[in-house]
Amino acid sequence: MTTPKMEASLSSIFDVDLQSTDKPLVDLKMEAQAAEIDSLEKQRKYVKDNLVKIIERGMASLSDLNCIANASEKSRDFEVLSTLMKTLVETNIELLNVEVAHKPKIDVKQNASQEATTINNNTVFVGQTKDLAAYLKSQTFDG
Repeated sequence: MTTPKMEASLSSIFDVDLQSTDKPLVDLKMEAQAAEIDSLEKQRKYVKDNLVKIIERGMASLSDLNCIANASEKSRDFEVLSTLMKTLVETNIELLNVEVAHKPKIDVKQNASQEATTINNNTVFVGQTKDLAAYLKSQTFDG
C-alpha cells in the first residue's frame, strides 16, 4: 500500500498525472491488452498498406524500366531491371509474411489434426508374379 506522499513523489519522478481508480487490477490488465492488440492491428494494417503501395509503384517502374532496357539494349539497364524484379519479389514475400503472421494460430492446429487423421494404406506385394496373378484371380471385385 502506498501513501499519498509516496504516490505524489512517484508521479513527479515519472512525470505522469496521478489517477485513482476503483477498477480491479485484472480489469486494468485486460484493458491494456485490448489496447495493445488494437495498436498492433493498426500497425499491421499500416505496414500492409505501405507494402501494397510499394509493390504497385514498383510494377509501374518495372514496366517503364523494361521499355528503357529493351530500347537501349545496354547490360547495365538489364542489370537494374533484374535488381528491381528481385526487390519486388522480396516485397511480395514480405507482404505475404505479414498476412501469414496475422493469421490465427488455430488454423494451423486444425490442419495438423486433419493431417493426423488421414490414413494412407499402401500394400506392397513381395513374391513372384504368378503368385500375384493367382491371388488376384481368387479375389472377386465389385465392378
